[in-house]
Amino acid sequence: MIFLQNNFLIILSIMLVGCGGGSEGENKGETKSPDSVPIVMLPPPPDNIVETTADIIADQNFNFSTKFSLKLDAKLVGLDQRAYINVCLSPDPGKQLDYNECLFRSPLNQNGIQESLMISHSGIKLIAQIWFYDGTTVPMEYEWQYQVNDDEQHFLIR
Repeated sequence: MIFLQNNFLIILSIMLVGCGGGSEGENKGETKSPDSVPIVMLPPPPDNIVETTADIIADQNFNFSTKFSLKLDAKLVGLDQRAYINVCLSPDPGKQLDYNECLFRSPLNQNGIQESLMISHSGIKLIAQIWFYDGTTVPMEYEWQYQVNDDEQHFLIR
């Protein structure tokens, strides 16, 4: 029995010493941070100093606008029934098309549609759906995305 008590006291003493047991001084919630390298911020070169928006110099052709015109040209060859077209913002992957985010809606007939849509920025994708009034034909779907190399943007649906 004395052997067990002695072993217990020895193990308890080792655990207390191993855990530290105390501190080197009072620590009132302060944490010591490791030595870090100071970050030196260099001032911009003198020729790029901008104090007001009037100091900003832009290229003559830059108009500070992200808007552009998209030419929608939809004509289905052989269309012999009434149809309707929706052009909407493309949903995130795995989500359904939100018809509240449509930019253009119109009936579509054999003459087709040619419209110019004002788009706010080039980072969007569009989906055009052509629905048929008979309700039995599966809607046709077309996708459009901004083409960086094209001077004029076209959404051609055939």
